[in-house]
Amino acid sequence: MRRPFTWSLRWQILAAMLLVLSASLLLHTWITDNLFLSALDRQFTARLSLLARQAESDLPMHRMAAYVSGDEETRIFQQDREHLRRFAHDQQLDRITILSNQGHVCLDNLGLLPGAAAGFELPVPGNYTPRLTMLHRNRRGEWQKAITLPLNNRGLLRISAGFKMLNVINRIRTRRLLALAVGILLSLGLSWFLVYFLGKRISRLSRAFQSLQSGHGNTRVRLSGRDEIAYLSQAFNEMASELETRAERDRQEQEQRLSELKVLSSGVAHEIRNPLAAIGSLADLLVRQDTIKSSSDTRDLVSRLRNEVDRVDKIVVEVLAYARQPKLNRAGLDIIELFNEVKSIDPNCRLALPETLPRPFLDRAGIATVLRNLVLNAREAAGPQGEVTLGIRVRPARILFFVADNGPGVPAESVKNIFQPFYSHKTRGSGLGLAIARNIIETHGGRLRLADSAQGALFVAGLPRPKED
Repeated sequence: MRRPFTWSLRWQILAAMLLVLSASLLLHTWITDNLFLSALDRQFTARLSLLARQAESDLPMHRMAAYVSGDEETRIFQQDREHLRRFAHDQQLDRITILSNQGHVCLDNLGLLPGAAAGFELPVPGNYTPRLTMLHRNRRGEWQKAITLPLNNRGLLRISAGFKMLNVINRIRTRRLLALAVGILLSLGLSWFLVYFLGKRISRLSRAFQSLQSGHGNTRVRLSGRDEIAYLSQAFNEMASELETRAERDRQEQEQRLSELKVLSSGVAHEIRNPLAAIGSLADLLVRQDTIKSSSDTRDLVSRLRNEVDRVDKIVVEVLAYARQPKLNRAGLDIIELFNEVKSIDPNCRLALPETLPRPFLDRAGIATVLRNLVLNAREAAGPQGEVTLGIRVRPARILFFVADNGPGVPAESVKNIFQPFYSHKTRGSGLGLAIARNIIETHGGRLRLADSAQGALFVAGLPRPKED
């Protein structure tokens, strides 16, 4: 049976869960990352504001804001710059710059000289509201955060958070990403477990349906639980039981009808055979009469009568062969000799034999009848120039005889009825050939079937091989 889907259901469920999980994680990361950075920005703003007020109280801002170009050589300037550097180091600041109201450097811990242009974006003159920079990354990928506060009328104080202070962002983000990775792995593990558990149950149910469709009527599936899948398994078992009961009932009815048909056919055949023999004898007598011999037209009519009597007699023989239960005379079967005998009716038939052949105990006459019928049908379907193959495949417990042709194949509307007695889509024929063949194969305990084929028809007779010489 071909699977009606490309992906199994468990992989579809897993793909859907991964898609939903990925979308959820991306949305969660985008939302929480913005909230996280906004919260840190507010915290750093508050901390830098406190450090700015502490610097105003701990450092002599009135003197530091008064330095001008040329004061860098004085000892007091050197001391104040050292105090500024120590304060920045202790408070984990990257930079502290004291500016004049005009935006020129008065004192800087990184070495800018008094009077130099700072290049910072400063508050509007006269506006004593602190100016903030948002938490951001610079061109080198480093986090930055700065605040500029007016020092009344004495100047401006600008401080920037240092690496140690801002490194908490990287530590928190690393831990956050680690927790996110662990969450993803746990989610994947849980998803896989659920998908495996669910897919295993669905796979068992799917295999049961495939087995039932393949003809195994005693297929049952037992899944514990009280969910929908368990309910489906119970419904499947009930359906399989009902189908098995119906199939057994249909089989018994069919066997009874076939038995009645065989009895009827046998009786009718016997009743027809006696007058048919008399008609044949009269035809033989007529053809020897001098008056008949002298007339070519009359002789031709008597000959045609004889031919029709022979044709009807052949049909009667086939009916009797179908009506009788075959009696098997099992013996060691020479496969090559049998195939050569069957090939004699169609010299163009191609043989397909494996290297080693068994010698099974089968009824030679019955198997020969089956193969002859199949080869004759195949040749008639393929035509004189067509290809007919007679072969055998050996399995550990079975032997498969097969006949294949490259003809038009069996019509779709005839597939279900080709083994029924008296059914034929040919203009001439009794429609008993395949029915007799199937009867012989089933008497051996095997099965004759029409198999799938890319071109033409393929008939396979599967027989058990309990014994071999």
